[in-house]
Amino acid sequence: MSLPPPAPPPDPYAAGVRPRLAPGLRVVRRGPDLLQVGLEPERRVLLPRDRTTAEVLDALRSDLPLPGSPTARRVVHALLDRGCLRLLTDDPPVPVVAVLDDLAGDPDDPLDPTRLLEATGLTLTPWTEEADVVLVRTRGECDRDRLDPLVRVGTPHLLLRLVDGDALLGPFVAPGLTCCLRCVDAHRAVADPDHHAVTTRYVEAGSRPRTDGVPDLADPALVALATAAAVREVAAYVRGEEPPGWSRTRRWTGTAEEPALREWSRHPRCGCNWAPDDHAWGTMGT
Repeated sequence: MSLPPPAPPPDPYAAGVRPRLAPGLRVVRRGPDLLQVGLEPERRVLLPRDRTTAEVLDALRSDLPLPGSPTARRVVHALLDRGCLRLLTDDPPVPVVAVLDDLAGDPDDPLDPTRLLEATGLTLTPWTEEADVVLVRTRGECDRDRLDPLVRVGTPHLLLRLVDGDALLGPFVAPGLTCCLRCVDAHRAVADPDHHAVTTRYVEAGSRPRTDGVPDLADPALVALATAAAVREVAAYVRGEEPPGWSRTRRWTGTAEEPALREWSRHPRCGCNWAPDDHAWGTMGT
């Protein structure tokens, strides 16, 4: 299992492609002779204020074909190179995503990941066997046995854990290519021999509400932020990009600081490194 095959270089002139300006962008005058597309220096494109540019921009606002002169093509590719174009197709393939969510239906959930995934154009399935990628969101620490079937059959998955009042996103697991959560455990057990036993007890303890009544989801803004980041990571993967959590974890705390990033390697003694036949015989935690 690997990243989805990269798409061929985009061609705004290909049959069945409808180029449009990317969402959020505006075109404004810049001095007497230029037009500017986008605002920030990393994104903006400066174009001559002439008839050719006007024809290209008119075509991008409508279903008119793009003008094909060499000058017009330079305008189009200048916009494409800066990410200022979105190329729509008549029948784009729609990746399928499954969500395993401890917060499903919880009235205290500030952001439903299924609604956000659908808004990005992805198709949802209740069956992990049908999914191209699975998003797993847990209230508290994750039971490793829950992820083992995904590793055994080679299904890519991203884990978001809401634990200890923090949000821990990752790793993004592509079985056979990246670390998995048991790899992380194996690395942590080198410095902490009690890690496996304590984590198992913590999973069990977190399955019950606290006796003092204090809720686990203390910061709805943090939960929403991490959930949105998880959805963006899944969307990046199905586009053929390497997601930020590729053998990495990011931890958001209750402060406004940026998340702490940590990289992990595959552990040679973890079952995800064994032969596929070993996986099929249930050696991943069973």
